[in-house]
Parts: sequence; structure tokens; C-alpha cells
Amino acid sequence: MTPRFIIVVALLFALSAAASPSPRAPPMHFGHDGHRRDHDTIAGTAATGKPGHCDVRWFNQRIDHFSGFVPGSGALGANASAPTHFRQRYFWCDAHWSTEDGHAPRPGEIWRNANLAAVLRTIAEGGPEAFYGGDAGSAIVDVLGGLGGLMTADDLTSHTTTFDPPISTTYRGMKIYECSPNGQGLTVLIALNILEGFDLASMDRGSPEYWHTLIEAIRLAFADSRWYVADPSRVEVPVEQLLLSQYAASRRALIDPQQALPDLAHGEVGDAAGDGAGTDTVYLTAVDGDGNACSFINSNYAGFGTGIVPQGMGFSLQNRGANFSLDPAHPNALAGGKRPYHTIIPAMSTYEDGTLHASFGVKGGFMQPPGHVHMVVNMLDHGLGPQAALDAPRLSLRAGTAASPVSLETGIPVETMSALAVMGHHVVPSTDRFTFGTGHAIVRNPESGVLSGGADPRVDGAAIGY
Repeated sequence: MTPRFIIVVALLFALSAAASPSPRAPPMHFGHDGHRRDHDTIAGTAATGKPGHCDVRWFNQRIDHFSGFVPGSGALGANASAPTHFRQRYFWCDAHWSTEDGHAPRPGEIWRNANLAAVLRTIAEGGPEAFYGGDAGSAIVDVLGGLGGLMTADDLTSHTTTFDPPISTTYRGMKIYECSPNGQGLTVLIALNILEGFDLASMDRGSPEYWHTLIEAIRLAFADSRWYVADPSRVEVPVEQLLLSQYAASRRALIDPQQALPDLAHGEVGDAAGDGAGTDTVYLTAVDGDGNACSFINSNYAGFGTGIVPQGMGFSLQNRGANFSLDPAHPNALAGGKRPYHTIIPAMSTYEDGTLHASFGVKGGFMQPPGHVHMVVNMLDHGLGPQAALDAPRLSLRAGTAASPVSLETGIPVETMSALAVMGHHVVPSTDRFTFGTGHAIVRNPESGVLSGGADPRVDGAAIGY
């Protein structure tokens, strides 16, 4: 029996958080020693997006009765549980986000988040206005205000949601769709445009030549996106120019087949365009028998967000503001009423006639663009199905910059890693599966309509058809 519906879901836990930040920005960031740390991005109230940018406070309180672990299953940790940061333990315990007798939920134990259920019921009955303008909004303002934050009720009630069209490019005859800025989907499309000019299918997938080409294309893409990707309502993001074939050719020409580029800066789209104009995340995808698809990703961001739980609400606030730049001249500079560079990017691809080819996504912060590139290249250049494409080893630029060390996953030949190091790459062999993201995908056969799903072996998840 051919499945009429298939869904792939990652069984990690995270809660959603709103997007645009408060109209107020903190004057500075401080470390726990009281010294200004403008070069640091801190998981605290200043990193909370909407709701708000606020001053930072660090906490060293010892919470004796909170064990610091939340329930998990096998893939989440060596002891079937996920360790949490001391700030999270403090906030969670203070907000009574534990069992009735005060301990953290243990594996196999039933824990009911009645506070969150009440919030969701309020949203279902009253919509966003009941959330931002009701008890939840007041609790958010109160908890941040108590920590020296700058959030006000007006910051929440003035929140608006935008529905932005995706951006796309064509790779090997397939249309690849990604989230538009302020999302980092542009990174994927720039890298694919660069790789379009290489015959990857003819390369040995374990060879230094192959991995060097992928690394350099992704480095060049990050050099561009980490400069240009910002809130398009506040700065001009030259998406069309960055996706021109002429621009891709100019960036591709920088790649030296024998050695890593020592220093990479973002491209200048006006010049290059020439004649033409340059573990805290949930992903799921679902496709029905008619080829209608949903590619969905959701995250509180790093470290389960800020760890700050508004009293009695049952959810933790996000820290997406961490991806602002503290350089005032940067397009993505920290400012009030502005959205930061955003990492989560669900994706899709379609055939030339516009029908669905695949719905896919990869979780893991700045690992998402390299993960998407791997998925597309594995499927379109090497003809792999969704599961094999997910199983294949990956590279990661962990910090999401052109200067990041290159983490290489087990499965890439050691000889290749050594050769890449000789070529000038800062190679970091790694067996940590979460370094390389976790993805899921569904592919639709254009002739039969048969759906094939894959779930990443690096994390809990399942591909289910019925």
C-alpha cells in the first residue's frame, strides 16, 4: 500500500518565541565579573528578542534541590537525559517548573506542564492579543523587569508578524526554496550557486578535492550572509544581486583548488554583478498524497533559550538577540525594533513544473546552511535517497563564519582530513553528532507520487507513512 501521507518529526523539545525585539537596546553587556564584554554574546535578558532587549544579569545561585536534568531518551545524552546550564536551573526552579515535590522530572516520569496548557488555551480562545496583552505578557514584563530588563507592556502589544515569501535559486534543474532574510537561507543558495559550476558528481565523495570544494563554497557563502543578512525592514539586503549567476562566478573564481583561502571577506555586489545588475530546535515535515507539503522548524535558540521562565507560564524565553552584531556600522547591528540574523531555515525543492520534489530541514544553528547544502548535493549530484543523504558524513563551520574551524565528521577518511589540513584548513575531527546538525526529509516521486522519508540517525526521530 502506497502511503498517502508521511511525516518526519524530530523528537527534541523546544518552545516557540516571537520574533522582533523591543524598541529598546541595552547600553552594554556585562560578564559575571562586572566587566564590560562587548565581544561576548550572553544568554540572558539582553539576548531575548521580542520580548525585548534588556540589561544582563548573571546568576551563581546554587540550587540544591534541582538536579539539573530534564527527561530524555537514548539519543539525548549518555545518561538518557540532557544537562542544563546553572542559569536555566535557577530560573526553572524559581518559576516552579519542576515536579510537585521540587525535583527535576526523571526519565520515564510523567510530568504535566499545566501552566503551559493554560497559556495555550488562552491563545486558542483569545488569539495573540490575549497572549501579549494578558497574563502571559504581564509575566514576561515582570520577570525581565526584575532582572533589570527594559521590556514594557507596549513592546509586546505592538508586536506584528510578517509573512515573507521564500527566496530561491535553481540547482541542477531543481528549484531550491529557502527562508528570506532576516533568515540565513541566503547562505544555502549562495553556496549552491557557487557549487553549480563544479562537476561534483564526478568527484570521489571521500576525496580531498570534493571536501575542499564544499568547504570553500560554504565559507564564501557565510562571508556574504554574515554581512548582508539583516532585518530587511531596516536595511537593504541585496538578495537578487547576491543570487545572480555573475556574482556566483566571481566568488567561484576565488577558490584555489590547491589551498584554502587564507582570508575571506564579503563580496561587493555592485561590482561583481557586472552586466547583470551578489540541540534546542524541533524540525518536522509532512507531505500528503497530493504533494502538498509543510516544512516547519521551531526553536528557543541556544541553551534552551535564556532559561528565563515567566512566573506561572510554563515556557522559557528565547535568546535570538544573541545573533545581533555589536558593531554599530554592521547591517545587522543591535538596535531597537529590529530583527536579528536568524538561523532556522526550513526548506523545499520543486521540479521544473513546480511540483514538489522534497521537503527538508536540518537543525543546529549555523550548521543548517552546510546541512542543507549536503542534502541537496547528496540528492541531486550523487542520486542518494533521503535516508542515505541524511546518513552521509558532514562538515560544520561551527561559528557560522568564513574563519570558523572546519569540523569534519567520522566517516570522512582520515587521509582526506590530513590532506585538507595540509591545504590550510583548520580541521577539527569530531565524533560529536550534534556538531553536524540533525535533519529530516521527504522526497516525492514525480511519476508515481510515492513518498520516501528519512530521519537523521544523529537524533531521535521517525519517518512515518500511512
